[in-house]
Amino acid sequence: MVNITRHEIFPGRNRKNSMKYGFVLPLCARCHEVLQEDITFNDKWRKKSQEYFEKNIGTRERFIEVFRRNYL
Repeated sequence: MVNITRHEIFPGRNRKNSMKYGFVLPLCARCHEVLQEDITFNDKWRKKSQEYFEKNIGTRERFIEVFRRNYL
């Protein structure tokens, strides 16, 4: 049986916001261990999350208010 963990796309102080807006990825424990510090992987998903937010949830300004940074 594979152990699945949740990878919050936005770390640290934004971890709760990642969960609130559903910006989490299910990863096996080994993949999570490898990918959690992978800059390219994380940058890709942070950009995708911001694009989704702006299209479906709120404005770029609101995204920056919530996540304190523009990834696009």
